[in-house]
Amino acid sequence: MKREQLIIAMDFAPAEDPTMDDFLRECGHLPLHPGEAFFGASSCVSEWGRFLQDRGADLAICRRKASVLAMRKAGVPVIGIELGKERLPADLVLKGFEALEEEDILSVYHRGMKIPQEIFRTERLVIREMVPSDYPALLGLHRNAEGTEYMGTKGDHRVMEDFTEPLGGRMATEEMIRTYRDFLYPLYGMGGFLITDPKAEENTENRKRAGDKRQKRMRAVSPLIGRIDLKPTGHCKKGQAEVGYLIDTAWRRRGYAREALEGICQYAREKLQLRELLARVHPDNLPSQSLLGKLGFVRENRSSFGAGDKADDWHLFL
Repeated sequence: MKREQLIIAMDFAPAEDPTMDDFLRECGHLPLHPGEAFFGASSCVSEWGRFLQDRGADLAICRRKASVLAMRKAGVPVIGIELGKERLPADLVLKGFEALEEEDILSVYHRGMKIPQEIFRTERLVIREMVPSDYPALLGLHRNAEGTEYMGTKGDHRVMEDFTEPLGGRMATEEMIRTYRDFLYPLYGMGGFLITDPKAEENTENRKRAGDKRQKRMRAVSPLIGRIDLKPTGHCKKGQAEVGYLIDTAWRRRGYAREALEGICQYAREKLQLRELLARVHPDNLPSQSLLGKLGFVRENRSSFGAGDKADDWHLFL
């Protein structure tokens, strides 16, 4: 989800960086500069926060610690620009104005407002970050009996299907997602992602009208297709990440897994500049092995995956 235009408050005058306003307007945003009197004393900081709230600021770019604290207290995401030795407790800290990019603005805003951030798109799919409120949809995905054929669950040590992390109840799952949001997403661009098809419901209704034989297996309640994980696990060295996926049974045999995997490989290579992807697959999971082979993954060896279970190790040089 993107907002076309954000109101961005700054605790410095336009003359301190004449190009900043032009840059923000080129990105489609509205810069907001309150009077310098708001920053003259700490007693005025709360007044500035109220001023910006009244004007509807969506994001702040601040140079001063007091300003950062005021905006965080007001619930406004903050990008801090450190020009001196003062450490700024902002959501994102940069060392100069020239380091700011449009992607930084949207990323800080989305995470601050708890809006799931889009990672990439393919022809049909949108792959996005998870948020804690996704738990019911994830639970439905993982409860699908056929969908968990090769997945480890609590009390069951079978190998997970291509390394998708199992759920551990609402609290544990929401904590896992918060770890993604606060650590893996912003620092590494990795974590557990959801696979969605915005047109899935429309396609489902079309198939029902056309008498699709598989319509009883289709769910016309959510565009959630599955999940795909990309993580720097304990098996990985520098420049490597482990990939895994899980497609809901109702949406299989439609090319979604291949489309999502091709997309994550391109994302890992071009955006993250990784050099190798790893995958671990149950020896009986022939469809996944076939798909990995088609995408250029090579089976390396068979190793233990807890409780004596075996997994086939695959790798792909990017």
